[in-house]
Amino acid sequence: MHKKEQIQNILDKAIEEEAIIIFTIVKPDLIDFLEQEAKNKGIFAIDALAPLMNAVSQKTNLEPSHVTGLARQKDYRYYNRMEAIEWTLEHDNGKNLETFKEADLIIMGPQNTAKTALSMHLACNLGLKAANFNIGIDTEVPPDLIRLVGLVPMVGLTIDQESLYNIRKERLKHLDVNHRLEELIAEELENAHQIYKKLHCVIVDVTMEDIEEISNDVMRKFKLPLKASYNFATLVRRRF
Repeated sequence: MHKKEQIQNILDKAIEEEAIIIFTIVKPDLIDFLEQEAKNKGIFAIDALAPLMNAVSQKTNLEPSHVTGLARQKDYRYYNRMEAIEWTLEHDNGKNLETFKEADLIIMGPQNTAKTALSMHLACNLGLKAANFNIGIDTEVPPDLIRLVGLVPMVGLTIDQESLYNIRKERLKHLDVNHRLEELIAEELENAHQIYKKLHCVIVDVTMEDIEEISNDVMRKFKLPLKASYNFATLVRRRF
């Protein structure tokens, strides 16, 4: 109940039915209006929240916000975040490409550029549906992505070649590929940048940055909407 007209209608109905009014209104001006009008009309009106609010205030030394609908707002943010997490997981590493059009953001990049970690950070902390797509040496742009140019924001992740070499060298040290690794990385990064150019991606450098810094950079560049309050603990750390 947000308007005095609504309260007046309830009071009129209470008179007709000789009823008692029990209310849980939180706005002080509406409470005062209801109580005064009820008194004028000879209607019993009981504030069911007052004893509880007074007890909580005395115990915590906090004052009530007097904002209606906060529980529903929190429920919305929670379910929006859960939906975003589920959707993001279903669109990791190019899965379900046909529904990328539903994304708030599409993240692209070579392996070990934190695409999945960034996607999950945006979903968990900001409630954004973030799809990601891996780019290899021979990757070609799928028609589904080309059709989304200008419709869905796209970010292309890049990284310093030497940093990526060190990451992969450590992970592949048990394999005999080091002699061509630098060459392969250079070709992969070159292909990635060609794809970014074709798709008009905004490029974000993830070299020596952690996930939260990368996320903030992405949010600034795209001015993305905040779909969940930033009060979740950071669930995802950088995992190249």
